[in-house]
Amino acid sequence: MPEFDRRDAFWMAFLVLVVVIFFYRFIFLGLIPINADWLHANFQPGVSYMNARAHNVELDDPVYQFYPLRMEVVRQWKSARVPLWNPYIMCGSPLLADGISKPFDPMVLLYIAFGGPVGRGLTLVCQFVLMIVGAYLAARTLGVAGAGAAVAALAFTFNGLSVTWMELRTATGTFAFFPWAFFLLHAALTRRSLALGAASGIAAGLM
Repeated sequence: MPEFDRRDAFWMAFLVLVVVIFFYRFIFLGLIPINADWLHANFQPGVSYMNARAHNVELDDPVYQFYPLRMEVVRQWKSARVPLWNPYIMCGSPLLADGISKPFDPMVLLYIAFGGPVGRGLTLVCQFVLMIVGAYLAARTLGVAGAGAAVAALAFTFNGLSVTWMELRTATGTFAFFPWAFFLLHAALTRRSLALGAASGIAAGLM
């Protein structure tokens, strides 16, 4: 394990600033990162009267599946119920067991605290922060110098998949916890710590 110092704090602060700049339209302008343009491009009245086109025609799941299912989870948590069942799909369908709603994802707390639209934007920002800081720490754990670790973190965080499919949330959610699982596992083995090993397992589970 490397000894972390002020230079590491500087590089991590710089990397977080890069994420803030990347999400400036949400953080400073209040634009929610969700593909609402896809709805206009595929449903009325956008199809007939607005001549709307989706920026990413393949990105359909978030607006009609991911976001509504997450909001149903939030509704049930707020009603003091464990989100086991979704009564609004067909004659009902499992909510806890699907891979999209994720009732025990800690990011659900952002939706509960700030509401759906802002919670969604904050979730994506937090995921990118976790990605970039975790990747930096993982690279430093492997002995990479600070500047090199920062480059590695930038390359990992802003790879083509995470940027193009950012709004999909499950892909970025996996990327967010992967470097932490590796970093904590390495720390657990180095320090022979059961607690760090358990933390690594939690991070792996959150992927």
